[in-house]
Amino acid sequence: MADDTDPGIGVGDPIGSGFPSTAIPGLIPQVCVTFDRSLEILIMGYKGGAYGLKSAMQCEHLMAAYQREGWIDKLRVAASDLKRDLGAALCAEPIYDELHPLQSRIKLRQAPVAYLGRETFSTWVEVNLSDDGAGKSVEICDSSLGGATIDEVQVSYPDTVLECYHGLQTLQAPCVTPLIGTCGGGTDGYKLWWPIYQLVKPDVDETDVSETGDFLTAIKWRTVSLDTTLAVEIVGECDCGCCDSAGDLTITLEDAIEGIVCIESCVSDSLCTCYDRQIRINYGTAFSYGAGVDPALEEALVLLALTKAGDTPAKPCGCDNTMINELLKIDPTSATEFATKLSYGPTVAGMSVMRTVNRALKRPHYNQPVRTGGLFTGRKVHNKRRSPSYLRG
Repeated sequence: MADDTDPGIGVGDPIGSGFPSTAIPGLIPQVCVTFDRSLEILIMGYKGGAYGLKSAMQCEHLMAAYQREGWIDKLRVAASDLKRDLGAALCAEPIYDELHPLQSRIKLRQAPVAYLGRETFSTWVEVNLSDDGAGKSVEICDSSLGGATIDEVQVSYPDTVLECYHGLQTLQAPCVTPLIGTCGGGTDGYKLWWPIYQLVKPDVDETDVSETGDFLTAIKWRTVSLDTTLAVEIVGECDCGCCDSAGDLTITLEDAIEGIVCIESCVSDSLCTCYDRQIRINYGTAFSYGAGVDPALEEALVLLALTKAGDTPAKPCGCDNTMINELLKIDPTSATEFATKLSYGPTVAGMSVMRTVNRALKRPHYNQPVRTGGLFTGRKVHNKRRSPSYLRG
């Protein structure tokens, strides 16, 4: 069983979007775009085959376990590349123990800031799945959530699977239906439902619905929430009696886009000075935080992963591969990009990624001016100082 402070192997994102709409963060995701979502972006018809599930009404093109692992790995590498190129992760990502001198105003090293604080986890609860034919489900009552919301619930494979499985696949987020007065003994709660193909065990290459032993019979869940009291921590000991603990400090977010925080510390008298103290700050960062993941960048991540997969076994394959094959063809416009380095290759997918990233770098937020320069600048602008920007890597 994974430690309660560790996301663990085989652990999926919180049930919500994975990008906090309030101050609630998600964990470091295995991939910013989930396996299932990547198949939707590539417009794969029968997704069950990608999980290894046969169907009499669909083609028999299946992805074996090693192919699923390979595709998820390409998504992870693509996410890492875009994070480096954009200067921030696409989805909220925690930054732990960033060290700074104790000052009243601090510019964090990563931005924009999604939240201040650190994630805390409840203990895992394992529950059996109920089968309805088309899928399986569990019920979680409000009384079991301990005041948390359903968006703070994280699901995972059960311990019996994680004992032997150490790969990259995770249990996908379920379909959530509110229950009014019908959960447990007549209380409110939620029904979490998964289509049967998402419950194929991650180490199974191919199966059909008659092979019941190849499907999950239970899942486990826990809550993940944000503890804002863990946002700042005093480093080391203090022999003067002030600024001894994080309780002596108050941290507030002044500018989320630029990553600027304000620190209010204890008042020092003539016998107690704390000017030489250091602090650790815990926070989360994400590209364009506040508007959710840009759908263009979400698509760019999947297309970049596709260019990395190429014609290897990691390339997603479905009943109709027309779109994927077209994306991997050489883009005829690549030969005309004389002034541009083809950062992501000359394929249709790679050129699309390059154009999307370039647009995001020029205008990361819709209401910011376009940043231009070089041969194609409309007018010459002399900047005596560097404009503040979080796109600094």
